[in-house]
Amino acid sequence: MKTNKASDNKKTYYETLKVSPLASPLAIKAAYQKLARKCHPDKNPNNPKAQEDFQQINKAYQTLSDTFKRKAYDRQIEAEKQKAQAKKEKPLYESFDLPPNFSPEHTPPYSASPHGWPPSPAPNPAGGGGGKSSFSFQGIKDYLKKHGMAKYLGEIALSLEEAAKGGSKKISINKGGKKSSSSSTKEKEILTIKIPPGIREGQQIKVKKNSFISVKHKTHSLFTLKEDDILMTLPIPFTKALLGGKVEIPTLLRPMVSFQLKPLTHGGDIIQLRGQGFPKPRSKQNGNMLITIVIDIPQDLSAEEKQWIHNLSKKNKLCPKVQEFDIKTKILLKKRG
Repeated sequence: MKTNKASDNKKTYYETLKVSPLASPLAIKAAYQKLARKCHPDKNPNNPKAQEDFQQINKAYQTLSDTFKRKAYDRQIEAEKQKAQAKKEKPLYESFDLPPNFSPEHTPPYSASPHGWPPSPAPNPAGGGGGKSSFSFQGIKDYLKKHGMAKYLGEIALSLEEAAKGGSKKISINKGGKKSSSSSTKEKEILTIKIPPGIREGQQIKVKKNSFISVKHKTHSLFTLKEDDILMTLPIPFTKALLGGKVEIPTLLRPMVSFQLKPLTHGGDIIQLRGQGFPKPRSKQNGNMLITIVIDIPQDLSAEEKQWIHNLSKKNKLCPKVQEFDIKTKILLKKRG
């Protein structure tokens, strides 16, 4: 199946339609209809880009409204993100300006260059020399220590709430420098570190001069962090999915918030709570909270209740997603011959 590259336009198709990557098919359709009416060339005769914008909106909708095309497009976006991330991650020899033939598997003797990095290979006492030189990771550590560069003390595990809100936290480190797990107060030093709001996993916090500690996020029982958004799966009773009603949930930054669930909510629908996500870097704004609906059913039903549900099953023909799936299945089977 041929798909359009996500890089064909500076914006992704989701950004073109101004919807979340987790938006439901109904939300995508509504966003498309709204933009199509607003950006139609007939309504923008003085805009030379109106036709191009309108075509891009149609192209985005044709891809995102089709389940199979959308999945392929999502995989393509993810692959491009990984490729871009790989380009940013430079190998060690580039970061420290080491020669391309650097290999940690060989550890020849070396002497520090008077002009700085990199260390120069020590002269061969047996005479001769030349050839390619290589350096060990231990040599790099010794060099950093000798020149007073930053010392890595280990990791600190923070909950998503602690990482989002920031604050101060006490840690203990061995007097030799490493983060301590020992219970003996004679062998450790207690330090208070300042945690900036919105710190991400893998970022570093300065502990004291030339020393830092890296951050790790703890696994949360309810929330998952994806970029700036907080993801949560919310189970609701099937009766509430049918009839709608008030729902109360905890968020990352507030104890509880409530919202009104609309009637006839489908499983897999996404509820978006704006500004209830993780703090954005270099910004006073927060990401969003994206809640995936899962419809739960009771385990113990009486014979009378089962009969009531059986009578309700006559309405199955009116289920729009079931109808859509049946149509796509028939088309698929027809193509297969």
